[in-house]
Amino acid sequence: MTALIDCPRCHAANTMAPNEDGAGCATCGYRQYGAGAAEDRRRDEQSRLRGYRVPYVGDEPIRVALEAVVEVVKGDRTRHRPRCPWCNEGLTASGHKSRGDTLLYKCGQGHRPRFVKDGDGQLVGWS
Repeated sequence: MTALIDCPRCHAANTMAPNEDGAGCATCGYRQYGAGAAEDRRRDEQSRLRGYRVPYVGDEPIRVALEAVVEVVKGDRTRHRPRCPWCNEGLTASGHKSRGDTLLYKCGQGHRPRFVKDGDGQLVGWS
């Protein structure tokens, strides 16, 4: 059985259980977040992140074995965040104008892959 403690904000007696995830004061609503709450936030972030692999679709046969990983982040809107096929770093938009169904990216090490998207906006290949 867990001993109840006084609320640190309103000082109401015996209204909170110590170190329980989501423990809150019944009087004022104060919540004391501990390690369990941080773990829940991490789990929530992981549940929003999903991903898929994208094959090489270019002309160089040596790169066929490389695949790029694309993380799909679901929130208010779905976003696709590709990772570099060579060093697995997160990619940012390169600043160059993209043409039609091709998106240009760069990583911190200077790699510049191009990603091809389909009509729905999904990334389907890289070159």
